[in-house]
Amino acid sequence: MNIPSFEPHFSAEHLSRKIRYLETELARLPKGSIISRNGNKYVRLYESGGKKSTVEKKLDSPEGNKAASIISLRQSIIDDLNTQSKTVNELYPGMTVTEPPTIIRSTPIPKQMTLDYYDNPPDVVNPYPNHGYVLGDIAFKSRFELIAAQAIKGLGLPFKSEVPIQTASEYFLFMDMMIPVPERGRCVGFEFCGMMDNHKYMHDIQAKMISYADLGMVPYHDVFYVFGGEKW
Repeated sequence: MNIPSFEPHFSAEHLSRKIRYLETELARLPKGSIISRNGNKYVRLYESGGKKSTVEKKLDSPEGNKAASIISLRQSIIDDLNTQSKTVNELYPGMTVTEPPTIIRSTPIPKQMTLDYYDNPPDVVNPYPNHGYVLGDIAFKSRFELIAAQAIKGLGLPFKSEVPIQTASEYFLFMDMMIPVPERGRCVGFEFCGMMDNHKYMHDIQAKMISYADLGMVPYHDVFYVFGGEKW
């Protein structure tokens, strides 16, 4: 897939946000190393500052594999951070990555749009199966959603699909896609509406909009509705 190009001011903002996000992710992961001793390999994780070992496990143990995966994740974030920083220096020499201004919202962020909800959604699965549009280990209901996911992944943004949202009436809806925005302490949701010529489908979309609004979600602020279709 060809990743679309963007206007410089958007690209600069996007790169700044991604760098801040990667720096936040890097700060929460402990440093570590893999060492050899007496013919065995061990994984060490270090406390803040990187001088004192707090965890040491054999590499071939479940705990050691988990610790090794943390080291691998940290290194991948460092590599990505270096790549993004190099891109900033090449495209925008002299640009300083700064913290965004504090945004004051007149109404609370809906619980379903918080980072905690994103990290710990209800353990509910959509009973309607997806239809074989696959990206990695995620299946989507439509090619429309697949194209959107490819574009979002191409921008380096994390996301979750089919996030269960408990409505005011206690039943669950499933949001097509949710993207965390850590620097703003929230998430944004997306609904991809592809069958605009289907009366029942559009009626269901309208009902979904009303249910989201009942939870305090503001259209095109908390939830974006993208109308298109298979050729989008």
